[in-house]
Amino acid sequence: MKKYKITLNKEDCIGCMTCSAVCEKIFTPSDDGKVSVTTDEITEETFDCVQQAIEACPIEVLKIEEIK
Repeated sequence: MKKYKITLNKEDCIGCMTCSAVCEKIFTPSDDGKVSVTTDEITEETFDCVQQAIEACPIEVLKIEEIK
């Protein structure tokens, strides 16, 4: 089973919560008004949800890469 790592550039995040609306299992609001990632490792089961959230982010602060 492939695993993926997600990274968030929290400094540039504007807190619009689009990613959370698309994939609330992985992205949640944090106390600072920005988003938090619930896990650093994404499995094949959650990959599509995360990919949709990445594509929906208006300022492209999310990235995903395969862990080898």
